[in-house]
Amino acid sequence: MPNTNKKKPLDLHEIARKGNLKKVDASILTIESLCERNDDDMTVFEIAIESGYIDSLPLKFFSIESLKRQHELVETTILFKAAENGCIDKIPIEVLTEEHLLTAGSNKKTVAWQAASSGNLKQFPRSFLSAKALISNQYPGNDGMAGAVDGGHLDQLPADLLTSENMLLKNTTQEGSNRFHYAAAARTLNRIPEKLLTLENLLTIDDFGRNVFHIAALHGSLSQIPTHFLTIELLSHKCAGQVWCKGMTPLHIAAYAKHLDQIPEEFLSENVLLIKAANGKTVFNFAVEGKSLKQIPKSLAAKLKSLHKPKTSEPGCPGEVYAWIKGGIMAVECADKKQRALVGCQKILKNDACLLDAVAVIDEIDSGNWVVAYCGLFDEIPTIVSKKLKTKVAYLYYDDTSGLYGCSLFLNGKCLEEIASENDEADLIKSYKRFGISNSKKSGFDEIAMALINARFRELGICLPNTLTL
Repeated sequence: MPNTNKKKPLDLHEIARKGNLKKVDASILTIESLCERNDDDMTVFEIAIESGYIDSLPLKFFSIESLKRQHELVETTILFKAAENGCIDKIPIEVLTEEHLLTAGSNKKTVAWQAASSGNLKQFPRSFLSAKALISNQYPGNDGMAGAVDGGHLDQLPADLLTSENMLLKNTTQEGSNRFHYAAAARTLNRIPEKLLTLENLLTIDDFGRNVFHIAALHGSLSQIPTHFLTIELLSHKCAGQVWCKGMTPLHIAAYAKHLDQIPEEFLSENVLLIKAANGKTVFNFAVEGKSLKQIPKSLAAKLKSLHKPKTSEPGCPGEVYAWIKGGIMAVECADKKQRALVGCQKILKNDACLLDAVAVIDEIDSGNWVVAYCGLFDEIPTIVSKKLKTKVAYLYYDDTSGLYGCSLFLNGKCLEEIASENDEADLIKSYKRFGISNSKKSGFDEIAMALINARFRELGICLPNTLTL
């Protein structure tokens, strides 16, 4: 006869949720069992902490050795989660030491970083908040001071640690950024004591040649820089590094990132908006691309827009196009103005914020019945537009990470054909006769694909210029 009195296995996750872990036998409540994840990817200790029962966790699990083992198992720890949830003060002080602040947590961050970032550093005893516990010369991007910068809680750090020397420590594993760069990206520059916001500190550059002004222009924190530093001279410093913003000034970056409203209005003159970056594009060009024309005085925007006539060119896709398509563009065949107005609109893209943000009609290009728009590396965008508008869409893409490029032609949402650099060379050569391309003149693999794409765009009547600059 079967044994019907067999005990069911304990559900530690549910026990943790009710705060009853202290009632569980020690032989069952081990580090391994505490780190088991449920279907929601939550560990037993995470549930206990988020349910407000951190005091139900046995103190032995707060030892340095135990925390290291927890991190090995699940890449986070009880203490890291306590710092994140603001319940450090519920842990008996006698089980904590200064060394606990330096234990690893999630994403290579320390407990000190998490506590400082969450504004919970004050829950540790003041005696723990030393330079040793909060500042790392080796990994300054993951220490307590970096967390305080990231979360805007520098006021929780001891005043004697807030020095230029500590703020200028570079993280050699993260773009060579110092804490002023972090603050510009996190939009917490206004939490740094003004005495530290000197011109010398603001002009320090990371490994990509960007100073604090460049990073602040990108992330929208220019308004947090002391106003006497927001001069045309300082806003015209060009980035010298090998990055996407090479040769761009904070003015160009702010225009592209929709932060021109943080530039003093008296600077937004015609002469300033026509300042060129190293690639030949003006501040106004970047404002058009970044959809930030509304941040320019209306009369001036209208005047420059009238000068900014659409570029006309012969049908085709010249090789220079890949330098400005920013991942991908689509050419949409439109029968009338109504159809043209629907390209990239909310109704077509189902209010998908990510897709909508990627689409921008390129007014600078006049390609007849074809409307050309940026769409990034989202092949679903031309698919959706083609289906919703019941029309033909040509999609051209270039991934500068993998080096792959190509084009696809859609009709009513279905892909009719594709020419790509990863296609078999023999398949590409089969198309030569159709486009009248001589095989003897195009022997390189990349040249074959580019020549075919150029021929296909020429056949469709799509005109793409070499450059978009004024």
